[in-house]
Parts: sequence; structure tokens; C-alpha cells
Amino acid sequence: MYNMRKTLRAILATAITTAPLAAMATNGYFLIGFGAQQRGMGGAAVAATHDGLAASVNAAAMSDIETRFDIGGDLFLPKAGAFIDSTELPADHLSERDTFLIPNMGAVYQWSDKITLGFAMVGAGAATRYSQLVPECEDNDITTVGNNFFNFSCNASDPYKPSKRRNRLSIDLYQVQMLPSIAYKMNEQHSFGASLVIAYQQFRAFGFGAMEALGFTNTAGALTNNGWSRSTGIGLRVNWLGKFMNDKLKIGVNYSPRVNMSEFDEYRGLFAEQGDFDIPENYAVGFLYSVNDKLDIAFDVSRINFGDVKSVGNPGPQNQGGFFPCGDVNCGALGNDQGLGFGWDNQTAFKLGGEYRRNAEWTYRAGLNYGKSPIGKEDVLFNSMAPAVVELHFTAGATWKISSDMEMSFSYVHAKENTVTGATAYSNRSPTEDNAAITMVQDAFGASFGLKF
Repeated sequence: MYNMRKTLRAILATAITTAPLAAMATNGYFLIGFGAQQRGMGGAAVAATHDGLAASVNAAAMSDIETRFDIGGDLFLPKAGAFIDSTELPADHLSERDTFLIPNMGAVYQWSDKITLGFAMVGAGAATRYSQLVPECEDNDITTVGNNFFNFSCNASDPYKPSKRRNRLSIDLYQVQMLPSIAYKMNEQHSFGASLVIAYQQFRAFGFGAMEALGFTNTAGALTNNGWSRSTGIGLRVNWLGKFMNDKLKIGVNYSPRVNMSEFDEYRGLFAEQGDFDIPENYAVGFLYSVNDKLDIAFDVSRINFGDVKSVGNPGPQNQGGFFPCGDVNCGALGNDQGLGFGWDNQTAFKLGGEYRRNAEWTYRAGLNYGKSPIGKEDVLFNSMAPAVVELHFTAGATWKISSDMEMSFSYVHAKENTVTGATAYSNRSPTEDNAAITMVQDAFGASFGLKF
């Protein structure tokens, strides 16, 4: 029998101080778009992409793009925080990692009148880090003391060294997708595309020792502090682009089945299904309407099935009716098929963008992007690890045509601050009264260089 108060202390001590994926979160943990041109349009690019990163969103669109190469990146500046309003553990914590560089690269090569080849490489991931003072308990059975959340002590009955050390609590997750692609132009109205997805991930975690000491994992020694773990996978994307109304209207479709990734073996006691962390199924439909020779309006609707990946979609700790959703620790331990997860729902994102070609040198863009947070108030506790709660994004961008063969593009994205509050069993308040919150706000600056051949 586990002491619930002790259990919750250990869970929150870990949860509040880690945040996988959160730093990269826009539509959930998917970027709203890849490259400065797509992001300046709010990510509305399935029917509207014009650069070498076309394969990242719709390989069929490569049929209409000249041979070119693009390279760039985003300076990503998220602020993530978790707030616990409790009579026992007041907390107000911000991540120490809030600056990231996200690279991207892509190319299109017109092989023939019918066939176009292309490639895109896009990155994602996150790194969040906190530090705290932790005593050197002999059996790692630590509890919190006082009103300082980051102060820890050994249980009174356990011997420990009086000196304290600074313990690093962090999670790092990095993902790269390489997309060799081909497009076939069936006729002037219809093109089809396909991309091979070659995916690579690496992950590491530090500071989860309290959860392991409590027996909340199915595999001791595979929960924390194991250095880098690597995962690979191969998938496929299929695409279509159609033109209508004398090319004034374009419609695009992108379908990306789930990419089955190999397990993070060193962390098979952390993620559900013994370390599984697949890339979820996602699909989108996009529209581009040319109002006139200078102005285009684009609109996309995309769906990301986060909930189908158990490590992301399994429910987290429950506030009422039992801590483990499946009944007890035997089935709900971390690493099990029904092990504790983040409780993310599937997400639908809406993207609206406009592009105005002012003259031969300058093109301006603006966009909006909205996706309801996949995190509900019932899952606030565990998602202090991953507060991916931003919903509304405002974007702007421009392209400067330096010459007939060279151009520079720029983008800015601001994700409005959003906070989700919920009840946890971490207070002396009523079990239905909100006592915790997670919050996030984001800014990103992007630039890319394009070269035509």
C-alpha cells in the first residue's frame, strides 16, 4: 500500500521540474510550419508552398517549383512554467532553458516535364532544465520540507549525508526527419507526390530517482540518468495537388501515417509500451485562392492524432477515484502498455495566411494559426512536464528577392500566452477545486536563404 501524500510529493517533485517536448510545442509538439515562408503564412502551406521545403508539407507541390535549394533556421524563445497553489508546496517555476535554434533545409530538382525530385530535412525537439538541492539519502527516499519546493530532505529514519548537492532535473528530446521525395505531374491540373520518412530521435532524462524509488516503473534502472537513448524509424507520406478555376484555386492534401519508431531502450521504464515514442498519424487539406496577380489567400485544416500514441495519449495520474487510471500500479506503472502518460487528446489546427507581392523585389506575408490545446484540465499534474498549451499564433514574414537567382525570407511567430488550470490531489482543498496551472508563451524569429538554378 502506497502512502498517497508521499506518492504525490514524489510525482510532482519530478513533474514540475521537467518538460519534454514543451519547448517545441506549437500545434501540440508539431511546428506550425517549416521554413520562413511557411511560418510567415501561419503554416498554411499544403497548397501554397513555393520553396525548396515543399516536401515537408506536400511533395506534390514540387511539380510547380523551379530547381532550387533553401536553407535556414528559427531562433525559438519559449517561456514555460508550472504553478502550484498549495498549502503545502507553493511553486512558481520557469524553465532555465528558453533559447533554441531549429534548422531546416530543402531542395527541388526538375528531373523532367513529368517528374520532380526533392528532399527536405526538418528538426524538432526540446530541452528543459531545472536545478535543485537534494540530500544524499542512502535509500533515495526523499521528501519535501518547508515551504521551498526545491528543498528536499531524507525521511527522519533514514541516514543521510548532511551536505547537499545540486541535482539537475532535465529532459532533452531531439528529432530529425529526412524526406527524400518524388512528384509526378499527371497533367496541368493534377500532381501526385510521395515522401520516404527517415526519422531519428534521441532522448535523455535526469532527476527521476524519486519515482523509481517508489516503484512506479516496470523496469528498475531504465527510468532516469541513463544518458542518451536513440530511436529510428521509417515511414511514408502521400500527397496530391489540384488546380481549378483556371488555376485561381489550388487544393492540396497531405497524409502521413504513423511512423513506427524503435523504442528508447534506456528509458523503457519511463514511456508507455516499454519506451515507445512513435510519430503520430497526421493529415491535412489546404486551399489557396489567388484573389488577383498580387494577393493570395491560403487556408489549411490539419489533424494530429496524438492520443493514438500511448506514451503521449495514456491518461496521467487521477485526482479522484484512484491514482492509476487502470486501477493500480501493476498495470499503471510507467513503461507498461497502460502506464501513466500525458493524457493528450487528438488535435485539429486551423491555419490562415495571406501573401502580398508588392513588387518584383518584395513579398509580404501574415497569418493566424489556432489549435485547441491537447491538454485538458484533468491532466495538469503530469503535464507540468510538457505544458504544450499554446493555442493562438500570430505570424508575419517577408521575402526579399536579391536577384533573379537569390532570395532571403524572414518570419516572426508569436504564440499568445495560454494557461490551463486543474485540480490535483496535492492540496488540502476540495478535490474538485483547481490548485495547479501550467502555462506557456512563445516567440520565434526565422530566416532562410533560397538559391535557384
